[in-house]
Amino acid sequence: METFKITSSTPVKPNDRYWQFCVGSCHAALALRADYQKQLKQVHDDLGFQRVRFHGLFDDDMHIITTLKSFMGYIPGSAKIKTQSFYHVALVYDALLDMGIKPFVELGFMPSAIARGKRTVFAYKGNVTPPREYRQWENLIRDFIRFLIARYGKQEVESWYFEVWNEPDLRGFFWTGSKEEYFQLYKSTVLAIKSIDPNIRVGGPATSQNRWLTDMKRFCAQEKLPLDFLSTHHYPGDDVGIPILTWPNIKRMLMTAKKNPGLNVTQTYHKMMYRPEILPLIKKDSMYNQAVQARKEAGDTPLFYTEWNVNPTCTAPAHDTTQSSCYIIKHMMESQYIMDGASFWCFSDIFEESTFFPQPFTGSFGLMNIYGIPKPSYWAFYLLNRLGDERLGLPTTHEEIEMAAFRSQDAMQLLVYRQQYTPDKHGKETVALAIEDSRRVKTVSRLRIDAESGNPIDIWKEMGAPEMLSRQQVDQIKKASRPVEETLPFTQAKNTLHVETALDTNDVHLIEIKFEEDQR
Repeated sequence: METFKITSSTPVKPNDRYWQFCVGSCHAALALRADYQKQLKQVHDDLGFQRVRFHGLFDDDMHIITTLKSFMGYIPGSAKIKTQSFYHVALVYDALLDMGIKPFVELGFMPSAIARGKRTVFAYKGNVTPPREYRQWENLIRDFIRFLIARYGKQEVESWYFEVWNEPDLRGFFWTGSKEEYFQLYKSTVLAIKSIDPNIRVGGPATSQNRWLTDMKRFCAQEKLPLDFLSTHHYPGDDVGIPILTWPNIKRMLMTAKKNPGLNVTQTYHKMMYRPEILPLIKKDSMYNQAVQARKEAGDTPLFYTEWNVNPTCTAPAHDTTQSSCYIIKHMMESQYIMDGASFWCFSDIFEESTFFPQPFTGSFGLMNIYGIPKPSYWAFYLLNRLGDERLGLPTTHEEIEMAAFRSQDAMQLLVYRQQYTPDKHGKETVALAIEDSRRVKTVSRLRIDAESGNPIDIWKEMGAPEMLSRQQVDQIKKASRPVEETLPFTQAKNTLHVETALDTNDVHLIEIKFEEDQR
């Protein structure tokens, strides 16, 4: 049995709730859908996310720049006749602001009307080439900022963040230009924005795996350019070094599909993308170490992780299980006070990068599946949202089981978790908690994320894993998988509270102690 002790002399820090800074989603056009908006409002109301970030704000399906060629291409010179409109952007941003959510504006991808090339990414065909002329891009950016200020007001827009592009370090995938061309894009963008309003916050480089942070700072210093924040992305498996989108993996997928014609797109894609052999190779403190390194490179510049998740592939089983919820808790606790803000990728399985997976649970990135059923990862952020305003500084000594403690005026919250990357269960281990406090205890309660609580996929499997869910089945899964607050027995003697809880692998428990009022 492991024992954790909390004394009255434990130092405290403000709980900055940096995990609520932002949440990611798929491309901008999806934000026009009613089911997307319903889920986004729910994660805002239940989990406290303040902003949302998505790709494809300037994609052709947002109709930012339309040319006569798009519907009358046979007319000579029709490509030069352009119409510019931010109407669909207004529909999206109006909906967000009505929910109480601010945009975290990712500027991209390139409208095909002003793009240098035709290379696109994902099923929604976002153009990832540099502009044909930087002058055209700069004009677009200035017009865009003028539109935002005219519609939403200077004060409101100045409360947003503007990030230039997404993962330009992945050359050939998200960006066909060089690093130097990305820096040119940043220069053109930040100068265009600041020429309209110097108080608008602009940053980047939004790279994968902490790349280019030092180079970005150096470039901006040399060119005397504003850099209001640095942003980057990281996943726990990134440092293993096993590439996913390689020809051998693609060949494996094609051969699997050929030999197994009964497999659907989801299953064949899984065969290519998900690599379970990397799990034992991932270090438990991988994300923490990467965050520390990013902070070192950022220095005093605000640092945002604008994309992160448990696994970088969109068909990873962990995304639907308690592996995800436990890792979220561990990473958010370890990296607190290192980053200025984080953006989990992403809030919903309403997601169309590769294809739209119609099955209820496919290992996609979201906190909720396409039916709006909260996954264990959703409940992890739900527990985080219940934490008090102060965090207690606690060392952890156990090899697997860790704890973080928070407090509010008349309550204390204890997060106890047992994280590992492999899904193997090892049996429950009891943890004893000893809390020194002179106040009289009123109640001790517990919320669990484990095999029996906050775990909808097992309920779905018990139904026979239907490919489609009825409305009644959706309601049944939601009701049965919601964590239930339960009362815990405790003893209190000599100003010390004693309580126990037992955890299996990847379980998370939130224990809340409520004290009698006016007993300090």
